[in-house]
Amino acid sequence: MVMSQAHCAEGKAVVRRDVPLDEVGAPQFSHLEFTFPLRLLAPRGAAEDATVNAAKHNTTSQVKKSVGILFMVSFGGGLVSGDSVRLNVDVGEYTRLLMLTQGSTKVYKERRGGDLPQQVLRASGPKEVSRQRIHYTVRENATLILLPAPVTCFARSRYAQVQRCDLLSSATSSLVLLDWFTSGRLAVDQQRIPEFWHFYLYHSRNEVSIDGHVIARDRQHLAQELPEMLSEKTDLARRCEPYTCFGIVILYGPECAALCATLTEEYSQIHQPQPFLRTSGSRGPVKPPDVVWSLSPLCSGAPVPGCDYKAGTFGNTGLIVRIAGTKTDTVRVWLYEHLHLVRHMIGADMYRVALG
Repeated sequence: MVMSQAHCAEGKAVVRRDVPLDEVGAPQFSHLEFTFPLRLLAPRGAAEDATVNAAKHNTTSQVKKSVGILFMVSFGGGLVSGDSVRLNVDVGEYTRLLMLTQGSTKVYKERRGGDLPQQVLRASGPKEVSRQRIHYTVRENATLILLPAPVTCFARSRYAQVQRCDLLSSATSSLVLLDWFTSGRLAVDQQRIPEFWHFYLYHSRNEVSIDGHVIARDRQHLAQELPEMLSEKTDLARRCEPYTCFGIVILYGPECAALCATLTEEYSQIHQPQPFLRTSGSRGPVKPPDVVWSLSPLCSGAPVPGCDYKAGTFGNTGLIVRIAGTKTDTVRVWLYEHLHLVRHMIGADMYRVALG
């Protein structure tokens, strides 16, 4: 039996402003280092266009922030069982960094060869976990915008990721964090069965600290044993039905104030959970909504400057939004429509690249 070799990748990206404060221009990556199978791509031309387009919407400040763009890519389009990625990202003063992925983050099962019977391969599954650990430092007057494509775990795979965002200023650092995942690889040809909730493990932890104090730690842990046949429904499939895509959005800082206020206003109009709709004259099962979402204050459990939870002013400081959808495209449309103010930070073109 031939086993694939797991790889441990290391990466570092440091972005700094490259022009005087009274000029408009893209930032410079003073460090951009990575090892196989990780790749970091920083398109300079796209960053220049994004900086110019974003500057047009800045009418309140004399300083036009430089916009950097960084694509996080894996050779082969994904992670093989046992692969590990560690990345450190530093966002400098008076810059914005947009982090993207080139398509969905695919998590593959262990690659095997040889003459083992297929039933043995199905039963054993990969024993190692594909991992990603990313640490972000967001300095004063800086903004980090994470808009990756969703994570997609292939059948019989295991995946765990940890993202830690350290904001160094409660008054001037800002964060837009999107973390979402799908139920598996559903778009397959007619000869293969869709891989619907057929992974062993998905684990994601997002941690946000401000001025050295942790104010948010969100953890999602999905684990299950798998049936022998891919066509059999798993425990996660039964529990999550009919939803196939889940996500979380974390917003904080002055650059997110308008977006937080808009979402808070919309959510305040929902006085009670919307009932499932039954078609007129139908006695069949009720139809669930295509998208469900919730909103909560980021600072309800910790004192953060500018946040008064009792007074209801949390929307101007930070929010956590959770969303579930029956289809990935449905969630993508919801995100595109509800996070539309982010386009003022990165330009309309890059916003369409991220969520369009």
